[in-house]
Amino acid sequence: MKLNLTDEQELLVSSFGRLFTEMGGSTRAREHFAPGLDRELLRALAEMGVLAMRSARSEMGPLSVFDAMLLNEQAGRAIVSLPLTETLIVARLVGMSDAPEAGAHFDRIASGEAVAAFALFDASRRPGQLVHFGADADLVVALDGDRLALFEGGLTPLEHDHGGYRVARFDSSIAKPVALLATGEEARTAHAAAVEEWKLLVAAELTGMAAASLELAAEYAKERHAFGRPIGSFQAIALPLADRAVDVEGSRLLAWWAAWSAARADLEAAAAVSMAYAWAATTADQTTRTALHTFGGYGLSLEHDAQLFFRRAKARMLMLGDPGDELARVSERLWLGGSAPLVDAGDVGIDFSLGEEAEKVAHDTEVLLRELMTPERQAKMHDSYDGHDLEIAKALAKEGLLFPDWPKEWGGRGVGPIAALAALRTWEKLGVAPHAQIVISMVGQMVMHFGTDELRAEALTRIAAGEAACCMGYSEPSGGSDIFAAQTKAVWDEERQVWLINGQKMFTTGANMSDYALMLTRTEPGSSKHKGLTLFLLPMNDPGVEVYPIHTVMDERTNTTFYTDVAVPDSWRIGPVNEGAKVMGAALKLEQAGVYGPGDRRILPCLIEWAKKPDADGRVPFDDRDTRKRIARGAIVAQVGDLLSMRGAWYVQAHPDAGRTAYGNMAKHFYGDRSQPVYADLMDLAAPETLEGAPSPLATVEHMHRQIQVATIYGGTSEVQRSQIAEIFLGLPKSR
Repeated sequence: MKLNLTDEQELLVSSFGRLFTEMGGSTRAREHFAPGLDRELLRALAEMGVLAMRSARSEMGPLSVFDAMLLNEQAGRAIVSLPLTETLIVARLVGMSDAPEAGAHFDRIASGEAVAAFALFDASRRPGQLVHFGADADLVVALDGDRLALFEGGLTPLEHDHGGYRVARFDSSIAKPVALLATGEEARTAHAAAVEEWKLLVAAELTGMAAASLELAAEYAKERHAFGRPIGSFQAIALPLADRAVDVEGSRLLAWWAAWSAARADLEAAAAVSMAYAWAATTADQTTRTALHTFGGYGLSLEHDAQLFFRRAKARMLMLGDPGDELARVSERLWLGGSAPLVDAGDVGIDFSLGEEAEKVAHDTEVLLRELMTPERQAKMHDSYDGHDLEIAKALAKEGLLFPDWPKEWGGRGVGPIAALAALRTWEKLGVAPHAQIVISMVGQMVMHFGTDELRAEALTRIAAGEAACCMGYSEPSGGSDIFAAQTKAVWDEERQVWLINGQKMFTTGANMSDYALMLTRTEPGSSKHKGLTLFLLPMNDPGVEVYPIHTVMDERTNTTFYTDVAVPDSWRIGPVNEGAKVMGAALKLEQAGVYGPGDRRILPCLIEWAKKPDADGRVPFDDRDTRKRIARGAIVAQVGDLLSMRGAWYVQAHPDAGRTAYGNMAKHFYGDRSQPVYADLMDLAAPETLEGAPSPLATVEHMHRQIQVATIYGGTSEVQRSQIAEIFLGLPKSR
């Protein structure tokens, strides 16, 4: 996996970002409302050879589609007033033609002498279609039936400018053709491929608009004060901005993944393009509206940038029609045999494959788990901590696969976070509950890094061998996600030379099955919050430990636990006395590092099976556009969740000393927050059959609808995750 840009790509981003800001930018965009086109910038780009960089005729060689996307994202950020996407595409199409007259027109486009526009629909079926920058266009490429041709411009503009986009209507029966580029199937294929490329480039452009408007709003939220505080410290402002930050990051990753899929000619590449465009359109719409709201009345002024991003993003995304059509197209391309010509992507320079190390770990894990998952075990397997099977754990540990990212000296394989993520994906793929493994791994790593030699020798060896299970004693009845409000006390008994622990913990999932608990206690009387806290590994077989079940709506057991004079030797202390907050920082970093929350696709197969079969009235659900949209939304949310999780794991592995990031928080928050409404909607979609439960094929939908409810609560609520994203990623003041 490689998700960092090359040096050349970094230079492309920085240099053109600077150029677009200096020569483009919102001020110049407003200046060009009337003329519509920034010809000075167009000439500057022409002199640099940019306008023809996607064409094989370019002296610089064809620019990869990924590099063009990077360029377009910067153009979106600066809301430049020129049809960069359309020019790159038209120059490529004209440059591919052998028609004698095409060469001269290519030179006009490449030199900036002629402004180019692109008609997205077959003109024979969509007469009078709207064309972006059509009012400024000297040349328009359009498909007219079975002919792909270059037409003269001179179109009549609409009166409404949509933030400087001078839109015009194109009609092939009126416009004059000046060059025939292709005919027949070749023409249709070339145009369809160009539309797919347009989607990718515009997805990047929309992502740039969304990112820039979000940054603008975040800066304003830091500077603007109300009631004596920066408005960014109010959750009503900070949390929606954090939501949008996650969506924008997902939009960028999804577009990158689509370009990578196209470069590899993956079977899902066509669907990936539709996913990227549909998600970018929704993200740009929601983000620019959230940013506009952040500015209040100021953002509505025509002198303000917020309204410019808002208007342009909406106009850009609607040129292809209702974005819901693209959402429905995802289903058509994934499950109904729909296809599209592949984008000629070139060398993208990034890589979403997991790599040999991760593939080896995933393969070995799958081989072993398939042996171990007998029908009897499969029947008893529970989608919760109760699914933990000691025999499976010990067998995996023997092969270094229970905790593959642990050092070899402690029974792991010493692999990186990406391989650990690949292993967990395999667990979920085969229906083996990973809940306990995740918790035990975090507890074990805390002991490994901060425990005494005696503790490591006695407890860590058992944990590493898969012989001992662990739970976490963090939350308390009055604290919830505020774990640093812990009141469970640990008092040193000088006579017995032990710590005596007294208190209560809530939601101690796995306590009924665990040998040890990672226990957060208060060791300094009268202290509060982060001060005076100490961590211990507590043996759960002590007679002072009481465990009482709490049964949940997810068919999952958690527990409330009571501790009465539980004696713990000082050697079982983890980290210094009264400095538990620092040690907890490491624990939370492990929990939120990013090896968490991959997109869950278990809900999709049974829904697709249901949607393809006729119902009692002979109606096939997939025939309905709304059904295709709603199931596709579930697939996109799963893919974005996967990508955010992959990026989190990759970043930890590639930048081990980077310090605090919000990437893990983003993956965790997205998985719970975005999946909940999707699962609820998909349960509605197939109702009332989704109420039947097992053995109905749709039982998984109902089960996952209940299961996902906890994802916005455990490991820190969504509000906590969003606050951290706002602070770390957007630089907003604390909002808690």
